[in-house]
Amino acid sequence: MKKGVILNENMAKNKQMGNIDLRIEKAKVRQISVLKEMVEGGGKTLTKAGKKLGYSDAYLKSGKLTKTKAWNELLEDQIPDTALVKVHKGLLAHKDWRARDAGLEKGYKIKKRYSNDLQVTSKWAGRPKEEIVEFILRGLD
Repeated sequence: MKKGVILNENMAKNKQMGNIDLRIEKAKVRQISVLKEMVEGGGKTLTKAGKKLGYSDAYLKSGKLTKTKAWNELLEDQIPDTALVKVHKGLLAHKDWRARDAGLEKGYKIKKRYSNDLQVTSKWAGRPKEEIVEFILRGLD
């Protein structure tokens, strides 16, 4: 079964059973389409998937699409934390972990549980350049 097919199958199953999954119903059709495009499109980024579906650059850069309750509920439904944890645990034993690692990283990023932001602090932060140069020169004597 393709990963992206889950969205359609879940919606169809809920309709057939007479149940309306409120999380799916709350999510706008375009949001579902973006997530589907990200999954079925070979790991497209949110920006690439959104552009393909007609979202403007400004809207995508604003982050409004992913800051909605419906988007977060949709993600939790389609990419549950338990699935991410299962894959994460499997990485340690898998011989070729690179492909799985890339997928896992994207999953964490989509759910905003991981960031590339790295902050390095040191005792020299905020000190004048001259003071740092003086310290280095004293060490060379």
